[in-house]
Amino acid sequence: MRIKVTFVPQKFPASFPLDNHPLSSLIYRIIGGVDPEYAEFLHEDGYAVRPELEPPRIAGSVGKGSLKRFRFFVYSRLFLPGAYIEDGRLWCKPGTVEWQIASPIPELMEALVMGLGGAGSVTIGDRDGVTEMEVAEIAMVEPPRFVRRMRFTLLSPITVSMEERGPQGERRKHYLRADEPEFGSLVAENLREKYRALTGAEPPDASLEFDFDWDYIRRRGGPERVSKLVSYKGTRIKAYLAPFTVRGSEELIALGWESGFGVANAQGFGMARG
Repeated sequence: MRIKVTFVPQKFPASFPLDNHPLSSLIYRIIGGVDPEYAEFLHEDGYAVRPELEPPRIAGSVGKGSLKRFRFFVYSRLFLPGAYIEDGRLWCKPGTVEWQIASPIPELMEALVMGLGGAGSVTIGDRDGVTEMEVAEIAMVEPPRFVRRMRFTLLSPITVSMEERGPQGERRKHYLRADEPEFGSLVAENLREKYRALTGAEPPDASLEFDFDWDYIRRRGGPERVSKLVSYKGTRIKAYLAPFTVRGSEELIALGWESGFGVANAQGFGMARG
């Protein structure tokens, strides 16, 4: 399920943090206003892959203990009228603000819609400023027709990661460049892991291939020209904003549309439009 929310800021120019964390926090806060126990479960635990289904760890999901866990929601960037960056904040001119949120979990989306509809307005901000916005409209977004080969554009940049050892032997995340050969296989394996966590079973068709549109990337001047450094709680995460094609299981492709492609979806990465 996917919704598009239209907001009207209460004053202009309106400003927003460049960090994604306040957007994720807003989602948990809205769900928590309807179902506090579920919001706590979602934030603290998430949906885990059963141990017997979990392959060796290679791709970034949310780690807790030895199991991979997923929050199972994804959101787009804020689409702002006349957006510009000034003094370390994102500003917009008069008009409406649009935001998309999606999840394959019905109760999550039901709580979100109920909470947004009942709130009337929301606030997004940090210690440097807060913007209040009226909830003007909540609209369902119809999914595309899922087939075995589909081209998508991104509404929020995509990233994947793998664990590596630092110079002192410490474990750390390595966010892959778009041209690293493992990028596509990690996107595919991450979707298979999501399917296992969501259903408790192996996908009946596990085939999936992911490829960026390299003609588009070359026209833009190469991978660095479509790369984005996105902040989340002060950590800068390397991600990419370029069209891509997926081929294979229609179920896995549909799951990517609802839950996000790549990792860190609940931090605002990997929402795609078909």
